[in-house]
Amino acid sequence: MYGGAAGASKTVAMLLWLLDGVEHRNFSGLFLRRTFAQLEGSPTSPIDFSFSLFPDHGGKPTMGGKIWKWPNGATIRFGHMQYEDSKFNYQGPAFHRVVFDELTQFTRTQFDYMFSRLRREAYFPIPVGVRASTNPAHNWVKTDCISLEAQSAIKQLGVYDPTPAGMIFDCPGLDGRFLPARVADNPYYDTKEYVDRLRKRLGGMLAAQLASGDWSAIEGAVVDAENLRYYTMRGEIIVPMIELKSPIMRDSRLMKRFATIDTAGTSKQKAKEARGKEPSWSVCAIWEHWPEVGLFLRHVWREQVGWPQLKNKLKAVLHEWGNPTAHIENAHFGQVLHAEIKGSKLISAKLPGMGGGQEIDGAKYDRAVASGLLKMIEDGQFWLPDVGTVAGASSWMPEYESELLGWTGHPDETADQIDVSSNGAYHVKTGTASWGGPVGNTKRVGARF
Repeated sequence: MYGGAAGASKTVAMLLWLLDGVEHRNFSGLFLRRTFAQLEGSPTSPIDFSFSLFPDHGGKPTMGGKIWKWPNGATIRFGHMQYEDSKFNYQGPAFHRVVFDELTQFTRTQFDYMFSRLRREAYFPIPVGVRASTNPAHNWVKTDCISLEAQSAIKQLGVYDPTPAGMIFDCPGLDGRFLPARVADNPYYDTKEYVDRLRKRLGGMLAAQLASGDWSAIEGAVVDAENLRYYTMRGEIIVPMIELKSPIMRDSRLMKRFATIDTAGTSKQKAKEARGKEPSWSVCAIWEHWPEVGLFLRHVWREQVGWPQLKNKLKAVLHEWGNPTAHIENAHFGQVLHAEIKGSKLISAKLPGMGGGQEIDGAKYDRAVASGLLKMIEDGQFWLPDVGTVAGASSWMPEYESELLGWTGHPDETADQIDVSSNGAYHVKTGTASWGGPVGNTKRVGARF
């Protein structure tokens, strides 16, 4: 993945990678943008630029440049995936190379699906694969492609510096590598003039993303990273990582433990996904409350699963953490889960922004405010595990922290983990045993709360 600053010729690099294959008979390449409108309309858009590049290499345009053909049977196509299900438009064809331009605009499921469309005949002389380019954004691309090591290294570079030779990083969440993109990598730009213009017109945060390729910068983020607090563990003992003359600690087995659950998969959510929105996730968070210090997040399970997997996964997570009382947001699934999950008492969660147990569009930010979550974070009472010292945290904390720090409160953003955090904060804020009342008439067995 080649990602970072605007103006670094990322799109050109992707077109050249496809062009590398056309000298081979029957080569098939695909260049994707999220919508077709993004493919043409300006001199630097992919289709328009192909007219200044492909003819010199023997290519002939058809369908207005949507498909380019070569005498040896090689082809390069331009396509889009405006909706989630648009990926199935490519169910039949096979490709040697696929490009995602502006990868952060695609969903992870769209990206993964195209690997099934790769084919390489035994005689074919060059490697097949998928490559991508993008500007920085806080979503699955940052979580899965941009390691903390990469983010730190990029921040050390001056804004006018090119990418140093050999600077390439393994992706933490998929089998691939990340190459930072810098404005100075483009020899045709006046780097200083371009960067200064971005800073003047866009402001510091957005300029940091587009001029410096800084993946840690986010415009309009709700949560300030400076307000987050972290803890480590000594066996079962929780130790807040703060500078005090005498360190404080507490046995987690003496703390109040509970779970918050948000299930995906309602018909309304599936309709949104069909219209191209990010797929929803089912999430279960485990919390422990230390009244004098704050709320401690111990574990997050997060997957996109169907009903059979959902009930089994939730059952396993709750059992692993001692069957605590579970506060479930989606009342529709809550009733069904009641019959499946024994041992944990299920409580129906009702927060502002929910009507009849169901989510109201755009209300995640309202819930984060009304629940007290944002105030709790600002007051330094919201604690996360230190990835370097707490066992198991590295498997889920990067995704959680990326969603939390990248969230701007926009209704279309993925914020399922933030929602379960709002539920946790609200439970602590109200101090009530239940919000909307128990789901069914379960008898609590082995609950910790």
